[in-house]
Amino acid sequence: MKLGLFKLFGLEREEHSIVIFMLLQAFLIGIFYAIFNIIAHAVFLSRFDETDMARAYIFSGLAGIVLTSLYYLVKARLKFSFFSVINLFFIFLVTVCLWIVSRTDPEPLVVYLVFISLGPVFILAMLGLRSTVSGIFTLRMGERLTGMIDSGLIAGMIIGSFSVPAMLYLKIDIHNMLPVSAGSILVAFLIQMIITGRYKTNTVQDKNTGSNSVSYRVIFNNRFIKYLAVFLLLSVIVLFFVQYSFMALTRLRYPGEIEMARFLGFFEGVMMFVALMINMFLVSYIIKKQGFVVAVILTPVLIGIFTIIAIIAGSGNGFLPGAQGFLFFFLIIALSRLFSRALNITVEKTVINIMNQVTGSKLRDRLRSVFEGSMNEASVLVAGL
Repeated sequence: MKLGLFKLFGLEREEHSIVIFMLLQAFLIGIFYAIFNIIAHAVFLSRFDETDMARAYIFSGLAGIVLTSLYYLVKARLKFSFFSVINLFFIFLVTVCLWIVSRTDPEPLVVYLVFISLGPVFILAMLGLRSTVSGIFTLRMGERLTGMIDSGLIAGMIIGSFSVPAMLYLKIDIHNMLPVSAGSILVAFLIQMIITGRYKTNTVQDKNTGSNSVSYRVIFNNRFIKYLAVFLLLSVIVLFFVQYSFMALTRLRYPGEIEMARFLGFFEGVMMFVALMINMFLVSYIIKKQGFVVAVILTPVLIGIFTIIAIIAGSGNGFLPGAQGFLFFFLIIALSRLFSRALNITVEKTVINIMNQVTGSKLRDRLRSVFEGSMNEASVLVAGL
């Protein structure tokens, strides 16, 4: 079965091991993010309210823009085989430092710092992963393998999410779960060393990113790409609005960090499982049968339906804990969060792939970096405002 899968993607025998390494690395990054994400939200919302969370989104977006800008700047000046390893080691060090500081000095400022760091470090990990894939494989092969890599990432998020309730059951303190997240990124770092060491003479191509101003000019001058950019920008903003509403209600229903972490672990695990099923089976079917337009508008249509139902359900003070209808209101918002996040993962990937096909190989890496890096973090900043 494994050989059949490799033949399906047109891979030579010597390429089998590198694909396995890339899938394993994506899986580990998924575990890293899932655990970090649940811990950051549970600890933050047990000490702050949703207003503080909105402010934290602003700082997180600013930090993300700064870090992604530094990522492009340093990447253009270093050999990528070296830079990709340093990038993951930096993420590992940041995670370990956050754990040490949160254990020794769990002050509100430290909790704030952990929450703000979540998005930027994940963006750095994803930029490194995408750059490695594009550096190893041809344009056509890289795009075909993107689905596999994304499925590996989502699978890691499923395992990481469900591991949080499991660790809580084993009486592991929530603050001591960050080393598990750091351990996952450390193994990903070791795998990156193997990839750059074993394949550097044959497959890993060191590429300069060039000026990002070129990418922005392409976005504003190409009408089709400009529309896609606006769609991606709005989709991330809407996604964070839905997440804001969901986390605000979760804080009311599960005020303690332990019970919130337990709930988020199960919820995020189910949400990522739905995303995996959509990524593997539903998206390609919708695009083939209904076309790309239907796939694009599916997420906003579903969010609109759930929003209307939520407004009706909450119109009689159902948004207050203990009020009649609060549970139903909470479930509607939770379903909105589940489907919006699951569909966002798959639709965003499809949009970026189509954008790559339009622009060709010369600009695909720069545009992907702009969309997944700077524009994504700018959307987080706007959502916080």
